[in-house]
Amino acid sequence: MVTLDRSRVRLARIGRYPPVRGTFAMVGDAYPILYTHGFTPYFDTYPGVHVPEPWTILEKHGDSGPRELAAEILALTKMNVNNAAFSDGVPITMAFSRKVSEILKQVSPEMTVRSEYKFYM
Repeated sequence: MVTLDRSRVRLARIGRYPPVRGTFAMVGDAYPILYTHGFTPYFDTYPGVHVPEPWTILEKHGDSGPRELAAEILALTKMNVNNAAFSDGVPITMAFSRKVSEILKQVSPEMTVRSEYKFYM
């Protein structure tokens, strides 16, 4: 289990593009940052319109180190099969929970909430 937040630390690279997608860095001893959105060498471009914000791992539980967690987080950004994007930059677990919360805001107290996945796709 991890707690993620947008990092206030930004990295810069020489050239006109932001850091490469997947860039991982440790700032100090306990401040890992990860770019889940950025320049993509395969496409030779940055597919975004804004300067990407890296994630930071604020808290973790378990035996995995920051580098292993970053690799897992990066993989989760490519798992959204509900769109055609190469990667969302947001892990699917977070993106999906946000979508579900948007839907549940519309549920009135007298309505029955269904838990099946098909109601939230």
